Amino acid sequence: CSAPRFLPFGAAVLSLHQSLWRDVLRNDNPQDSNSVALFPNLLNSPVYPWWQISHLFTGSQRGGPEWEFFRENTLFNIDSCGVVINTFTELEQVHIDHVKKELGHKRVWVVGPVLRIHNSSTEPEEHGGISAVSRHDIVDWLDSREECSVVYVCFGSRTFLSGSQMKVLTCALELSGVTFVLSVGVPDARHMAPDQGKVPSGFMDEMGCEGGAF
Repeated sequence: CSAPRFLPFGAAVLSLHQSLWRDVLRNDNPQDSNSVALFPNLLNSPVYPWWQISHLFTGSQRGGPEWEFFRENTLFNIDSCGVVINTFTELEQVHIDHVKKELGHKRVWVVGPVLRIHNSSTEPEEHGGISAVSRHDIVDWLDSREECSVVYVCFGSRTFLSGSQMKVLTCALELSGVTFVLSVGVPDARHMAPDQGKVPSGFMDEMGCEGGAF
């Protein structure tokens, strides 16, 4: 198929996605919530519990029309003449090299981070949603830190921690003594849960200038 395709993946997740559908992993014990999926051909041979594997792979009937559609398109991606990835070498050099090795060629172009082009001065400047803190304030705060001294903590736009998970995370950050940026998403109606994790009250006041939660 010669149709252009787009996948919003970085290099590491691209390798994981391709391995999942190319090798057709099988869960031999689906009743066990702790059973894991092994990826021995990926860097560091990662292991993930099956409940973390994409629902596109686990939620459709294996061999059914929908499942085969996703697998066929993934194989088309692997066989394409080249790949453009929205990432950068300082973040994923080893994974970029691994993608090239997997594909068997060097036609892998790294073009990230790709940002939107604003068409007018009235268009919102925030990328990825509205933040509680101005991006200018975040940049100014980062510029005041030493180079390579800040740890960025984020779980993406589709993962929301529980209250107990957030408590463990913030305690760990406090004990680590590192300077950090903690990005906490605000769930919409589809992701609301009774035990939705929030940054504990007073946490940022206790941390002072060592960290920021945005």
